[in-house]
Amino acid sequence: WISLGAAQSYQGRSAEAVDSFRRAEAIAPDHGEVIRNLAHTAVELGDFDAARQAYERCLRLDPLDSDAWYGLSALRKHGPADVDVIDRLKRLLERTDLAAPARSDLHLALGKILDDCGQYDAAMMHFHAARDIPHVTFDPELLRRQLDAWIEACTPMALSQETSGST
Repeated sequence: WISLGAAQSYQGRSAEAVDSFRRAEAIAPDHGEVIRNLAHTAVELGDFDAARQAYERCLRLDPLDSDAWYGLSALRKHGPADVDVIDRLKRLLERTDLAAPARSDLHLALGKILDDCGQYDAAMMHFHAARDIPHVTFDPELLRRQLDAWIEACTPMALSQETSGST
């Protein structure tokens, strides 16, 4: 269901993707990837309250979920009342066991929040830190081939053949 939802989301079929992710959630209610996908899809649909709730749920399950931190930081303008969020992100960035993409996401999230709070120099320091982290080279052609294969495997005809063959 996760792969089907991802393919539907990629095709811009966000409402259908939500249905697929909900089916995945029924099977694995505490699966971070499912909840994160529900949050991303809620953003696509403009349901920012649902997105916030899903990102917060991700963080309750895994306080190190950098993708959820990044998504949550982008949902609203932050202010001085968010000092606890700033402190939490700073503590997370002190960890030495973070993978490069996670560290980058956390720097970007903190940079965005600090920028919202008018702490521009500190924000730029985090944006530059995120930029300077070496990442794995992204291969857009490989991603396109993988997504095309998922989409082909998840067409209504292919799914109906799979369903009819298994009954």
